[in-house]
Amino acid sequence: MLFAGLFLLFIVRYFYFVLFLPLLISWLLLRKQLWPVHRTYLISMTVLFFLFLPAWLIPEMSPTRIIANKQAEFLQLRGGSDMYLPTLNHSPWSYVRALPYAFDHVFLRPYPLVESSWRYHLASCSTWFEFILIIGLMLRMKKYRRNELIPTGLMYFTLVIYLVIGFTVPNLGAIVRYKSEFTALLIPSLVVLADFRLPQQWSLWLERLRKPSVNRISEYNK
Repeated sequence: MLFAGLFLLFIVRYFYFVLFLPLLISWLLLRKQLWPVHRTYLISMTVLFFLFLPAWLIPEMSPTRIIANKQAEFLQLRGGSDMYLPTLNHSPWSYVRALPYAFDHVFLRPYPLVESSWRYHLASCSTWFEFILIIGLMLRMKKYRRNELIPTGLMYFTLVIYLVIGFTVPNLGAIVRYKSEFTALLIPSLVVLADFRLPQQWSLWLERLRKPSVNRISEYNK
């Protein structure tokens, strides 16, 4: 099942497949060895991303080349919410130079109360709420959750995708659309790693809301 899903991912979105490879290799290694989970993910993703894939495997599938090519395609387009983004090439320095812009575009834009349109105000509220929530959950990550392979892997994968979106997409509206599906992976993963639970009063209130619907379903099934 896993290989079938990876094959479909390779056919439909080979770009995401290439970025998923370090995560998959790390997961396979960590299943057999009791290595530090976070360190293994970071090392494998960094080494495979910047060294092995570009130089020694398949040049056409090099992540740095794919990202640079995708950025060039987006820069040829024009939209109403374009932002400045340094041009990437195949050198690591170009990525270092563009990193602050990528982080700013994905996590902080649009700034609150800067744009006049109500759509930007709504987008800024959503963006900053997500950013504060992500930072808060990261700060609350529990030590006894360090060896959770799947949530930790999804966290690193989605953060890499976030930065790739920031590196390639210079349009604010497109960034909001592209990152939303990965936010749906990132926040639940952080909730698991932080072992976050609602206050008891909130849990009781939700339970009271849930019981009538459960009773209606049970009566309908009868």
